[in-house]
Amino acid sequence: GGVAAPGLMERQDEEQEGAAGESRYWTWREGWRIHYTEAGPKDGAPVVLLSGFGIGASTHYDRNVEALVEAGHRVFTMDYMGQGKSWPTADPAPGGSSDQEGFEWGFGAEANTDIDGASLTYSCTLWTEQVKAFLETIVEGPAFLAGNSLGGYVSVMLASQHPEMVRGLFLINPTPVWGVGAQRLFPYSGGYPVPSWIRGYASQYWDTIRNPKTIRSMLDMVYADAGRVGEDLVSAIEAPTRFPAAASAFALILCS
Repeated sequence: GGVAAPGLMERQDEEQEGAAGESRYWTWREGWRIHYTEAGPKDGAPVVLLSGFGIGASTHYDRNVEALVEAGHRVFTMDYMGQGKSWPTADPAPGGSSDQEGFEWGFGAEANTDIDGASLTYSCTLWTEQVKAFLETIVEGPAFLAGNSLGGYVSVMLASQHPEMVRGLFLINPTPVWGVGAQRLFPYSGGYPVPSWIRGYASQYWDTIRNPKTIRSMLDMVYADAGRVGEDLVSAIEAPTRFPAAASAFALILCS
């Protein structure tokens, strides 16, 4: 599993290059590899497009990127840590026994202390900190944020905590709450290793929702133009579920 993630990323980048700008990576915190794209003039007013849960931002925003670039903007998309193509580069909890694609990393008994696996919690707090760091390091200043669903929630969190980093908000069906439902009943809200009591349920649920038929049916419910739901889109959403840490990340998100 150690070389699976970078190789998979490179293959996906080759397929996507040009759809939403140049595909790039930024190393953040414990060597985490964060995927983003950039397009448009360097002197254009920056816009950062943030996606909903479980999808790489560049997957859905290709046409928006094109229109915003034509309007003179410098446009970025960015994948949240643990989604899209943003992943740890080492096993956060080594020693798991599964060789099933997407289940190789994160199911060992102890967190990887070399990369502080215990601190890796896939949560809105982490993603908000990630967007702030992205603005400071990559964009190099405040930007307009456009967020769909979870992206809208994260955008509002950042704007409320650091208004100096946000030039404006565009919210697209934003998630109104996060982490205040049934997951609050779980006796856990931390990082790796994945607790044993959530593993079975999370693995079953994960295999169901990452099935291409499930992905297509969900897209059919939310896309006004059914013609946009083709094999390429379904494949682009399904591909990240094959990263070594994908299943363990989903299990931890359920507890966030």
